[in-house]
Amino acid sequence: MTTSQVLLTSGGSPPQVGIPQGLSIEQMLLYSAWIHGMRVGQVVHRLELFSYIQSHIANKADETLQTVIEKKPKHWIRNPRENGFYVMQNGALEDMRNYFGEINNPIEFSSGISFFRDYKGRRFSVTAVLSRDLIINLDGKTVSGSEAINALAELGQFLSESNSSKPRKIFNWILKDNDYTWTSRYKNDISETKNNFLVQQDIFFKEEDDELSFPEGREIYKLHRSKERNKSLIDLVKKTALNRDNKLRCQVCKFSFSEIYGDLGEGFIEAHHIKPLSELSEHTETRIEDIILVCSNCHRMLHRKRPWLTTERLQYLIKTKD
Repeated sequence: MTTSQVLLTSGGSPPQVGIPQGLSIEQMLLYSAWIHGMRVGQVVHRLELFSYIQSHIANKADETLQTVIEKKPKHWIRNPRENGFYVMQNGALEDMRNYFGEINNPIEFSSGISFFRDYKGRRFSVTAVLSRDLIINLDGKTVSGSEAINALAELGQFLSESNSSKPRKIFNWILKDNDYTWTSRYKNDISETKNNFLVQQDIFFKEEDDELSFPEGREIYKLHRSKERNKSLIDLVKKTALNRDNKLRCQVCKFSFSEIYGDLGEGFIEAHHIKPLSELSEHTETRIEDIILVCSNCHRMLHRKRPWLTTERLQYLIKTKD
């Protein structure tokens, strides 16, 4: 197969000129590893492989790529100590050489790639912050996945009620119709510290961002075995929400306890976990994105049926109840 080494810092939807055409998804993953000069035993975050594919090769959904990398133990083994990381195997190197030959001048992985899509006068973007996950931006402002999904709903674009995380839903929507643009971000133009994930032009992410992960589902022993939620995560979600809206409104119906009950309701809201506790294991990591803050009534309604209703579905029911 004739190969080339293409690295652009920005562009439109793929495929880019010079990229081999007709690659299977398995070959796309290998090409991404090949062009970056990966070696056996090297650990890579999935977004480092996926983002190059999505910017240079094909508009493949994150879940599609995830499914293939999981099914190829000959090429990739999940790193058990770090969520989202994979270790390259001997089989990957052998097949890379068979498909693409030897790599001459490998390129470095970017620190992140931002994908943009303009829709009905609004600009949606998702930044794949490599080794950090997906960050949502709307009209130049960092927002949660819920806020972006609600903005799309107001524009008449309703995303599917799949089990994907909300950032992934937004990301897949941006990639879906192949009319997006993208920009790579490299170490020399990105400032990363312990408290800042990314500072670059219109993107600013703090430690309280939606993509922070927290271990959950740890088993504790009292008179019987049970599972516990991570209270620190709930506190952080509420603190972040209060910084955005001091009325701490329900994310479904906009009800505010402080507006109705005054001082008694100040700072009160309930936390709804999108993932049922029964589905968590000791190694499950929950992000801020996996939790929404709701009033007591909406919380009960979200749990009323199995599978649980999504916030989008409950909002639709409220709007169409008449």
